[in-house]
Amino acid sequence: MDDRTHFEKTRLETARLLILRALYAARPIEAGETMVLRILNDFHFNYTLDDVRRELDYLRSLGLAEAGQDEGLGWWARPTALGVAVVEHNAPVPAGVAHARNSALSRSPTKERTSGRSER
Repeated sequence: MDDRTHFEKTRLETARLLILRALYAARPIEAGETMVLRILNDFHFNYTLDDVRRELDYLRSLGLAEAGQDEGLGWWARPTALGVAVVEHNAPVPAGVAHARNSALSRSPTKERTSGRSER
C-alpha cells in the first residue's frame, strides 16, 4: 500500500470513528446529519452531506448505528448498543473503523480527564 492510499484509508476510518463518537455524545437523542457534518469539518475533513450519509450508512451496515431520514429534516442517527460498546472499548472495533487507542481520538469518553493539579 503506497503512502497516499494508506493516508486516505486512515482518514476514512478516523472519520467513521469520529462520527460514531459524535453519535455517542449526542445520546439519548439522535444526531442530525448537519451536526455530524459540522463536527467533521471542524476537524478539517471537508466532507459534504453526501459523504456523511455514506458513512452513516456504512456504520449502519456494521450494526454500529441506526440511521433514518425525516422528510424536510434530513438524516439522523444514533448508536446501537454495539456502537456504544465499541466507543466504550467493551467490544472489538470492526474493520473499516479506526481503533481509538491507535488514533488521535484516543481518549475514552467514559474516563474522567484530569489535569494533574489539585482542586482548591
